[in-house]
Amino acid sequence: MPFRSHDAEQDEHLREPVARFFALDAALEPTRGMFGDRSAQRFAAASLVLVPGEPAQIATQLRETAKQFQQLMPWRVGFAPQLHLMFAVALVRHDDTPDALLDETKRVRKIMRALGLRWAPVYEFIAVLVMRTLGDGAPISDEQVQRMRDIYEAMKQHHWVLTGPEDFPACALLTTRAGTPQQLAQYAHDIYEGLRAGGRGRGDPLQTASNLLAMLASDHLPAPALSERFLALVSAFEHAGQKIAASEYDEVALLCFLSRPVPAIVETVAAYKQALGADIRWFEGDYAFGFATNLAFVQLVGGDPELGPIADFKSLLDMYSILLQNGGG
Repeated sequence: MPFRSHDAEQDEHLREPVARFFALDAALEPTRGMFGDRSAQRFAAASLVLVPGEPAQIATQLRETAKQFQQLMPWRVGFAPQLHLMFAVALVRHDDTPDALLDETKRVRKIMRALGLRWAPVYEFIAVLVMRTLGDGAPISDEQVQRMRDIYEAMKQHHWVLTGPEDFPACALLTTRAGTPQQLAQYAHDIYEGLRAGGRGRGDPLQTASNLLAMLASDHLPAPALSERFLALVSAFEHAGQKIAASEYDEVALLCFLSRPVPAIVETVAAYKQALGADIRWFEGDYAFGFATNLAFVQLVGGDPELGPIADFKSLLDMYSILLQNGGG
């Protein structure tokens, strides 16, 4: 999978992505409610910039889809409203429906249990959504779920303590990549070691970034080259005054997919962040870099049939991480 860009295929409404983002955010605002989560709404707006149509129409469709998803969700695996919203975003983006996703998740969960995968409602839903999107809505095969399990088990051989259900979505993404589960896990491990040797520490954030970058790895684009690109981006951002925390490693990993020179990527994200900055409230400051990188990624490659699902699952993981930080989820 080479570095990607869909610049040549942009529609008219994507020529001004920041303006589109603000228009969608404004259209969603009247229905947010007094206690609604503005950050979740803005992650949703960033993910919807590719969807054609009037912002008001998209906002109505999104809220109705989120409501349906919440009503159909079994009470024992109920999610926070913010996650209902983000799942609804993915459904709207891919013209899917809550009942179809829930039915498929129920079916695939039985396969997961039979294969010995741990029960983890949020991550299972994201993994099913990823595989369903990659398959253009076709039923997920037993063989694909088994491949996901085998990739997960191969990852555990390298990082037994770090690897857990939070890695299910990345394993789901990797099911469509060429190579054996052992080869794919080795790519991720080699990238991890390269980033660690480059001074980026260790732990779950680094593993998530490494798993994402493994999507790009091949004989023609080996792990060391991907580690170097990630480290070059981090260095360039920090040289430009944007300190990169461990919680933002996945943002940088996303940017590694873009077919741009490192300085151009940094300049693009900085421009988005500056354009967003005037309207980002003080308590959303920590998410400004995430809004900007998500917007850049979705706008440039979100319509790619292989990379689009990464944008979906990344937005869901962003929202879930925020919920966990705030004691929710």
